[in-house]
Amino acid sequence: MKIKIPKIKTFQILAYSKYFYGVLGIAIIVVGVFMSIFIDKNFYQTITQSQEIILLKKEVAPDSINLKKVDEVISLLDNKTKKSQDDLEAIKNPFSVMAVTVPAPAVTPPDVPTSTTPKI
Repeated sequence: MKIKIPKIKTFQILAYSKYFYGVLGIAIIVVGVFMSIFIDKNFYQTITQSQEIILLKKEVAPDSINLKKVDEVISLLDNKTKKSQDDLEAIKNPFSVMAVTVPAPAVTPPDVPTSTTPKI
């Protein structure tokens, strides 16, 4: 008795060699187009942008700044943010443990009456 092994059906378009080479050629063209777009956006455009930046840096006129005013502003900011040790000691520590006394109640609460529900 012979055992029959079923044939595995392959993709019908790729079964014929003339279609296989056509599909393979189209796939190679599509991959090539995507790779060229990727390389153009990520490499060539950044190189041209860096060259434009170099050209624009030459055209920009450097502005002279008044160093006296800059130093004055920096000194004012330093004086404003400086804290003396006395100021730090005057601030209360919110995390310190303080003795808390609880006053005794002035009036004792009345006795609570017992439940009036009948017992079964």
